[in-house]
Amino acid sequence: MIFDKYNTRNGFWDEMSFADGNIRTHYQSIFKQLNTINLDILNKKEEIAKKCL
Repeated sequence: MIFDKYNTRNGFWDEMSFADGNIRTHYQSIFKQLNTINLDILNKKEEIAKKCL
């Protein structure tokens, strides 16, 4: 899943998550949707899209 290795960094403001790693309310829906996508499939789609440019 996309966010398995997502890491917030101390001292940096993260638009999507709080410092404790919890997702901000207005990002929870997109976080859940994106996190269901298999990263290998997403990478394949990116490759295909780049070939179409």
